[in-house]
Parts: sequence; structure tokens; C-alpha cells
Amino acid sequence: MGGIGMLVFPGAQQAGAAGDDGTVSVRVVREINANGIWDHTAPILEPGLPGAVVTVTDPQGHTQSGPTDDQGQLTLDPSTSSLTGGKYRVSVSNPDPAVFSPAFAAASPTAGQTSLSPSVDFVDVSGGKPASITTGFWNPSDYTQDNPRIISAHQRDAVYGVGAGSVYTDIYAFNRQHGTIANSYASGSADSGFYVGQCLHCDIVVTDNVAEYNAVGYESANSTGVSVVRNRFSRNRVGLTMSSDYQEAFAPQRKAIVAGNVVSDNNEAQTPEQADGGFGIGIGLGGSTGVEVLKNRIEGNRSAGLLVSPAEDLAAKDNTAKGNVYAGNGTDLAFWSSAQSGGTQANCLERPAGATTYPRPWRAVLGCESGRGPLNDAEDIAPFRTVPGPAGIAFLDVAPPGLLPTMPGDPASVPYRRAQAPDPIDIGSLTVPPRTWLAEAARRSAR
Repeated sequence: MGGIGMLVFPGAQQAGAAGDDGTVSVRVVREINANGIWDHTAPILEPGLPGAVVTVTDPQGHTQSGPTDDQGQLTLDPSTSSLTGGKYRVSVSNPDPAVFSPAFAAASPTAGQTSLSPSVDFVDVSGGKPASITTGFWNPSDYTQDNPRIISAHQRDAVYGVGAGSVYTDIYAFNRQHGTIANSYASGSADSGFYVGQCLHCDIVVTDNVAEYNAVGYESANSTGVSVVRNRFSRNRVGLTMSSDYQEAFAPQRKAIVAGNVVSDNNEAQTPEQADGGFGIGIGLGGSTGVEVLKNRIEGNRSAGLLVSPAEDLAAKDNTAKGNVYAGNGTDLAFWSSAQSGGTQANCLERPAGATTYPRPWRAVLGCESGRGPLNDAEDIAPFRTVPGPAGIAFLDVAPPGLLPTMPGDPASVPYRRAQAPDPIDIGSLTVPPRTWLAEAARRSAR
């Protein structure tokens, strides 16, 4: 029978076996600005892409493959496979063709930069020398220029995560949408334990978490459509804030729900010092619009249980606080405004019987009681004075929490899954939680 044989030319040598090969390392990133370079100095903007399948192929068609990890990285060792020859094609599959397109590759290498390769490239690892490739995928809808004339913030899917003891913020969802932060613990952060910021139509739920011994337990800034429900924010300097900030896009902070949480004893000295000097505050709304504070237990905060105030020229307006339980706070309900920011601006903050307030009388300021309806006066009310906070400690000096409840089974065996849109929250079914809510997940000294 005839056939096609392999041609061997006189004097030529066959390529060596894979046993002589070096490794092939591949990094797959989410490109943003289409400049052909991985901006590794800002990995939060161009993070690794998990789940991209990398395939290494030799001239005979033998392959070795695997998916990238949570950081978008994979290293393959041809010497452990059937690959031969030392010179291989490396192809990277699109992890989500409905969302991503291959990123633009660099036209030529740039000194001091990590240039992006195409999603199909070639390497030579013969003689034991390693090779590395960085490639990427992008979604044209979140393209951002290096130096735009008009700043247009881009957004991404949110994360589902667990954190404890970071330098700045334990779980940080910035420019993110459509996800859940749940069943997590945050401690020892110099800013906030949990943070959601700069997102329109965020569709993010923060639920069943514990934050303690942070500068701030939970913080939102310029995020629209966030629900913070059934958490425990205790023994921080400040429990929870919803604020507007001109340093980020999408100001002001709008349309959030804070419901069914325990916000207690946020007077902890053994914490990193809050940048704005806040101390002893349970819930703070700064320049926020349309935030609903409902059915929370707000206790033991030395400055104020709920503090509502402007942020620069942004008024706190159209906010609602109802059904909350206040006890043992320096002042249960505190509100101040400035003519510059537009005054009281139709806030409606319910004062339970016996609750202490600033200023007094409360009805003359907020006007939600006795059927009067909210007022909208450009009134200048002197700032509320909080309790001065003691000096803080370095985040590295915050004591670790010790053994805490964890998820069942081996965490390493849990497969990666893309964040999903959160389930809707039934606010009507929530009740004011007991003081012991999620106390089993807190440190023993906090129970």
C-alpha cells in the first residue's frame, strides 16, 4: 500500500523530544483601552480572565491544554505531555464569545511594558528555555481612552467573595454590577471592610456579612441600586456610610436600601483611624439621595445612631428612615444642612418615641410626623458635632479574628462560577434583627 512518508533530508536533524522543553506560561487579561498593552500597574482595571482554555499544539497535532485560574494565569509543561519539537502554536479560547472579542495585539514590543500577543501565537521552548505570553479579550462597550476629553466611567459584573484583613478594603466592588457579596467576614481594614462604589444600576446585594474592627464597616459611594440587608456592622469606628464623592463618577449616592442590619457599638479604639476622623457613628448618609434606612437595630454608637448631612454642595435629600430601633446612642437621630447644599430637601426621618435628636424640635426640621409631609426649606442648620475619636492603630496591629465559622467542605474543591444577578430582596418580610444577629460569626469579645 502506498502512503505519504516523512521526508528526511541528508544532514538534517529531527527536533528534540519534549523532555528538553521549557514551560509555557500564559496570562489572559480583560483589556480596556485597546492600547495593546496590559496595564499591570492598575490590575483592578485590567484583571485576569479565568476560564480561558489554553491549547499548545505541536506540528504533529498533539496537544496539551488547560483553563486559566482565577487570576487568568496558566503554566503548561510540554515535557510532561506527548508534545515534541520544542516549537509550538499557542491558542487561547474566548471565555465568553457573547461578551468578549479578542483584544488588539501590540504592533511591536514596548520597552518596560507587557505587550499583548494575539490569541494565537507561537513559542520556542526548545533546549529548556521558558516562554511566556500575555493576551487579552475586551468588550467594546466598556472601552475607555487613556486621556479622554470626557470622562465616562465603565462598569463590570460584581464579585462574590470572602475576605479578611487587607491593607485598604477587604472586599472592593468598584465599577461593578449585578452580583452579591454574602457570608463574608471583614476585619482590620484601614478604610472599609466592604465597599461598593461608582456604579449606575449596580444591582448589588450585600447580605449576611460581618464587619468589625475596621475604620468603617461598610461604605458605598456614588452607587445606585445597592441593597445592604441582614448584616452585622459592629465594633468599627463607623458602622456604615452612604456618601457622595466628587472624586468618583456618578455622584451623588442614590437609591439604596439599608435594611434589617445590626449596627452597634461602633466606638472601637483598636482599629485603623478613619481618614475623615469619624468615630462613634452607626449609619451616616452624606449628600445621599433616596436612601431608605428601614428596620435596623442601631445601638450603642457614642456620637450618633443615624447621621444625615450634606457633602460639599450636595444635599442629603429624599432619604427615608422608618421602623428602626435606637438605643444607647449619643444621639439617636442627627441632621444638619447648609443653605449652600439646599437645606432639608424633603427628607423624612421617623423619630420613634423617646428617641433623642439633633436639632430639637425634630418635627420642625424634617416634618414627617403628624401627617405634615416632608419640608423642602433651604435652611442652614449648624453641623452636628461628633465625639472626638482616639488615636487609631496600624492595620497590621489589628488582632486577627481567630477561628471563625467557615463554609462546609474543602474550599479548594469549589469550582469558579461567574457572578450572577442577585435575587430580589423582599423588604416587607424583613424584621428588626435581634442584638445577637450573626454574633456567632463575630469575635468572642464582640458577642
